Amino acid sequence: MKNELSHQDSQRVAMMAKELLSSDNEKLAISTDRFFSFLLVGQWLLAVILSYTLTPKTYLGAGGQSFVWMAMLAGGIFAGIPFLFHILKPGAGVNRFINVIAQSLFSILLIHLSGGRIEAHFHVFASLVLFSFYADRRVIFLGTGLAILDHFVRGVWFPESIFGAADVTGFRWVEHVGWLAFASIILFVSCSRARFQMINAAFARAEYFFQREIMEGQSEKSNRASDKDTNIGHNFKEHLENISAALSEIAGMVEANVRSAENVNSVAGEVHGVSESTRHVMEELTSAMQNILESNERIEKLVKIIEQVAEKTEVIDDIVFKTQLLSFNASVEAERAGEHGRGFAVVAQEVGNLAQMSGVAATEIASIVKNSIREAEQVASENKSRVEKGGDLVTQTRDKTSGVLNRITEILHATDQIVAASKEQSQGISEITKSVNMLSQSHSESGDSDFSIKHSSSPFLKVS
Repeated sequence: MKNELSHQDSQRVAMMAKELLSSDNEKLAISTDRFFSFLLVGQWLLAVILSYTLTPKTYLGAGGQSFVWMAMLAGGIFAGIPFLFHILKPGAGVNRFINVIAQSLFSILLIHLSGGRIEAHFHVFASLVLFSFYADRRVIFLGTGLAILDHFVRGVWFPESIFGAADVTGFRWVEHVGWLAFASIILFVSCSRARFQMINAAFARAEYFFQREIMEGQSEKSNRASDKDTNIGHNFKEHLENISAALSEIAGMVEANVRSAENVNSVAGEVHGVSESTRHVMEELTSAMQNILESNERIEKLVKIIEQVAEKTEVIDDIVFKTQLLSFNASVEAERAGEHGRGFAVVAQEVGNLAQMSGVAATEIASIVKNSIREAEQVASENKSRVEKGGDLVTQTRDKTSGVLNRITEILHATDQIVAASKEQSQGISEITKSVNMLSQSHSESGDSDFSIKHSSSPFLKVS
């Protein structure tokens, strides 16, 4: 039984009906605009075909290709402008009036290209019927007005264009206007009835939706009252299930943490081994640097030996000088002895030559020894400085490596503790999850009866 609506409910139903009617009008406008898009393009092609085939056989045939161009250009404009509006503004209110104007212009063009044949006039009546698809009386008025204006203008001043003959009675156009008015009245009444039916259908649907909302609200309220206690149990069960699911997720995360901690512990162990190896290498490098320092000391001893050789070379220089002096004295005494001292003079000269050669060699040896001493001292000094600096760097690196090794050892102990703690957490969460599952299972037995009651009431909700 239909309930009486209050004033507020009636206003709400009216608003719903207005929204539904607006939606229906928009859908109707879009579909009709789409229909006119195809229709106008088809009429354009028809006009071009008529300009090639039919127009040359009429009194207009003398025009030649001019009618073909008229059909192509005028028809393209008549079809192109509405088509553009249909794309840019689908379903807009202005589209229907543009369609009426374009369709009326096509009626004028087709009647003119057919030479005013009476069959072409049926295009006007068909167009009025197509205008009624919008269920809008304004469209009928506009289409009828344009048709009457066309018949009046061309019937009086251009009768051949509309009737195909120049010798027609002056009021023949009135007959056509009368038939147009008759058809327009019928279509006007038809549009009014269609509009009235659309409004009634919108109100009927709005009232149906409103009554259904009321019934659903009442059904929901009654079900809410009867299911209050049942929902408490189901909510408790849902909470238990949610807790169980959350615990399962936490257990998964803890297990993932355990695996990650074990991986970190493994990596830390590998790093510890590498650091330990590095420490041994640094110790060996320190020992090698110490050996280099000892070798440098040996080089310094060698330099001292070379200095002693240089001192001995100076002694040789003195001996050579004295030998040359004795050779000179022997040569003087040989000259004094005359003929008896010539042999002795030759020996003295050879001894002098040998002493001179020994002096030159001794001088060269002394120069070489001095250069060797200078180069050895420079090399020993540079090697000592570099080795000492390298030794300091090696010592610092060894100390840093020992510090890193100590930190890695601490990290290993910490990761061991994390792994142990994570395993304990995983075991504890597993026990909690088992307990929650047991509690949920025991509670589900008591909630089955409540669930069956709620399930049995669902058909009534569907009926409402």
